[in-house]
Amino acid sequence: MYMNHVPPSLTKTAFNCSYCGALAKQFWYSTRAQHCPEDRPLPYFVDVDRRNNFYSNTSVDEETKEGMKKWVDQMAEGYPFLADKGEYPFSILVSNLSISKCFNCNRIAIWIYDKQVYPQRGEGPIPNPDLPPDIIKDYQEASSILDLSPRGAAALLRLAIQKLCKELGQSGENLNRDIKALVEAGLDPIIQKSLDAVRVIGNNAVHPGEIDLRDNRETVESLFNIINLIAERMISYPKHVDQVYSSLPEEILNQIKKRDS
Repeated sequence: MYMNHVPPSLTKTAFNCSYCGALAKQFWYSTRAQHCPEDRPLPYFVDVDRRNNFYSNTSVDEETKEGMKKWVDQMAEGYPFLADKGEYPFSILVSNLSISKCFNCNRIAIWIYDKQVYPQRGEGPIPNPDLPPDIIKDYQEASSILDLSPRGAAALLRLAIQKLCKELGQSGENLNRDIKALVEAGLDPIIQKSLDAVRVIGNNAVHPGEIDLRDNRETVESLFNIINLIAERMISYPKHVDQVYSSLPEEILNQIKKRDS
């Protein structure tokens, strides 16, 4: 499920959303600027702390008041959004700025030239949510610097793999021995081959957290996928099986225990 990650790109009409993580169609919008009056009346700018007082004292009709409340509530969330109505009159086109809107979650991202500037979620695939928080932190930090420093991102991900091995009951000191033990415990052998291919283990490997001058973006993207694959096979899959098993009727569970004993 993690191998099909499509990073956000100005040239694509579908990619993994930085909010919900779904591989979904993206709708693209140009942007226009409208002159803001100098006194900045509602609904352009609002003192959110006093909005309830405004709603109770303003003389506008209830439908307008409710619409303005929705508008201000959206502003207070701190996320950009699109107006319900069409283009404003007397507006000018803003060049070099675009907006993408996810079909799955309806949230929008802001782009300047070909870079997504909001939200800043990194370039790597979404981490498996079943990963321990400490490993997710390393994973997301690596994702945030992928473009700036692929070698730094690779070092962080090797450290995350080391921590993941310890989380799975291994020593965390020798990746070669740890991965071999995980394969014996049920990890798909093809993941071991992937680790060999990206020089995480083997005679020429660098230690976790060290910089390898040969690392590039392709190596880092492989490491992201490997971490998610390990987590999927060794954490998520057993978790899902346990959930299904525990949902069985108690009578059936007793029969299974009796059979196994």
